[in-house]
Amino acid sequence: MAVEGRGTFSSQDVSGSDLHLMNSYFGPGVRVFAPQNNLKLFLQGNLYFVSENVETVSGNTTTTVTEDGIGFGVNGGIDIRLSRLLSLPIEVNYLYAKPSYNVSGFGISAGLTFNFGMMP
Repeated sequence: MAVEGRGTFSSQDVSGSDLHLMNSYFGPGVRVFAPQNNLKLFLQGNLYFVSENVETVSGNTTTTVTEDGIGFGVNGGIDIRLSRLLSLPIEVNYLYAKPSYNVSGFGISAGLTFNFGMMP
């Protein structure tokens, strides 16, 4: 079992207005390992609760729109065991979600994993 949280943020200037986009993903999943000593290949699938926050700032006026939805993700990569509690996953992922706008896409990420329970 896995519980995962992710977030993305982007900001750009569009015709003199500042546009900020923040997406957050949180949800349960299942991770399957192929043990290789301290390096473990994995494949993971998640169901996500997705929140999309769009903020536009033009002069002294700020407009914020928030949309929620459900999405899914598929991740695969290598999990480098640092200790019994910690590991470093390096992965390629695909996330699909469409709260208001399509916030789907491919990515590459690295992070820190806290391992609980019985680990092989």
